[in-house]
Amino acid sequence: MMLEGSAIATIVAALIALGAAIYAGRAARRNRREQEDYASRTPSPPTTQEVWTRLDTVERKMQALVRIVHDTAEQWPETAPPPTFSPTDLAILEDTMPAAWRRPPRRSRA
Repeated sequence: MMLEGSAIATIVAALIALGAAIYAGRAARRNRREQEDYASRTPSPPTTQEVWTRLDTVERKMQALVRIVHDTAEQWPETAPPPTFSPTDLAILEDTMPAAWRRPPRRSRA
């Protein structure tokens, strides 16, 4: 059985359309899989509840630090030299340190 030219053209066109559909389906699946992989690697922004929980934790830790510093200051012998702390840490926690522990800023030599 011999096919006519129009039948062959129809079959070729159908095969091309089928190939294009398969290719498009695979490309769409690959794209969706890549997006899912990216989404799983990208952390989502924290919720409001998570932010409040973190802030509460930080606040509790800071209050504990303040109590420790004040307790240390109260127990420090008056005749002992003051403890040595990092100037950067002192600047951050200056309002929690006893005045005797604060050091005046160094004067630059001219």
